[in-house]
Amino acid sequence: MKRPQPTVAWLSPMGAHSAIGRYTSTVVPLLEASASVDVWAPRAHTMQTAGGREPRTLMPAGGSVEELSRYDFVVYNMGNSCDYHAEIFEHYLRLPGVVVMHDLAMSGFFETYARERLSRPEWYMALMAYVYGREGEKLASRTLVSGRSRAQEVTLAERFPLFEPCLWNATGLMLHSRSAAARVSGHYGDLVPTKTSELPYFDYSRDYSERPWLGRPELDLPADKVVILASGWMDTPKRVARLLEIWGSDTEVRERSVVVIAGRGSAEYMARLHEIARDLDGLDRVRFVEGPTDHLLHSYMNASDLISVMRLPCTETASASLVESIHFGKPVLLTDTGPYAELPGDVFAKVDPLDEEASIRCELRRMVLDVGYREALKKQMERYRGEHHDPAAYCGAVMDLLRASADAAGPLSAIAAEAARLPRHTGPAKVIEAARLRAAALARSGL
Repeated sequence: MKRPQPTVAWLSPMGAHSAIGRYTSTVVPLLEASASVDVWAPRAHTMQTAGGREPRTLMPAGGSVEELSRYDFVVYNMGNSCDYHAEIFEHYLRLPGVVVMHDLAMSGFFETYARERLSRPEWYMALMAYVYGREGEKLASRTLVSGRSRAQEVTLAERFPLFEPCLWNATGLMLHSRSAAARVSGHYGDLVPTKTSELPYFDYSRDYSERPWLGRPELDLPADKVVILASGWMDTPKRVARLLEIWGSDTEVRERSVVVIAGRGSAEYMARLHEIARDLDGLDRVRFVEGPTDHLLHSYMNASDLISVMRLPCTETASASLVESIHFGKPVLLTDTGPYAELPGDVFAKVDPLDEEASIRCELRRMVLDVGYREALKKQMERYRGEHHDPAAYCGAVMDLLRASADAAGPLSAIAAEAARLPRHTGPAKVIEAARLRAAALARSGL
């Protein structure tokens, strides 16, 4: 007799501009070869579909927990947008499940959650104190009073990322880079079953099967220039301002290329980008495409010659923008930090974060002026994509993790649950040892 497929509730934002929604739309249809999967999404935002089906809507404040508890597995996709992930986090607090971590630097999420969701800013300060001790509490207090400076953003990302609360109810953990796995295991060791697999390249065939991308003539892009693309949400970590400044200061590079900036950003940062373009007298060579549809954005990606996905600091476990670039087979300029440091230098053009200006200048010249270099990167990219970003292989890893999370129920989950209640500043070794002793005591008592 054939065994029934396991049932999976897959909690993910599905907003029209959500990269995690795009990831879900790629992964879920493939998972359905091995499981019966329902996508659940927060009620806000225009929705993407998941494999042609509308997602089910999460009720506010954990109100869907009773329905979710009927599934064999519950998967929580967690990222740093409070707007997209607050309701997912609230359900996660009430019902254990497997966590897919898309970002490690979560302090911004929890600060916004405390301010806007709870109307209790002090909750964020207490959380930072609980996890990181007095030093974390002091930094949280400063950011609540004065906002976040550039230096504080870097410090928070590197030393106080605050991903720990996203693991407190986890029965399993999916990560997208070895560097992220190392940071998590430094605190939790092997307490929670973990899989590390690079993000799959996204599948656009359902979106555009009968709608071709626009070409350079339709996009008003010159046929004889190298097109440099930066896309997504524009802010300081994406280094687009630095890219523009260095591009504009090199006359030869500027004459041979155009820059397309496709996406939205804060009013202040977008104004800065426009100001740089004006100061360079480069408005005819810098194109701003604010709020493009997916079809328009991907048309620009398809028409581009190289794509910048630089980040400093890098707060993600992996980059959806990078995965999109890989899908289109485009040479990529990235910062050699975080998960990007794991990537091979013969496939990606890397910028040294300790010598940013000189290395951006050097790589831009190579990529713009040397067509042979660009073609070599494209050839290597095609090989790398098949070996590292295959969606079917990724879904196999997800199913392995779900099975491991079920097998780990019992003493291991008791250890992990106890570790979650011990603040990080006591030190990883003490946390894990105390958790193991506590779990052993629980087992002896029959609880």
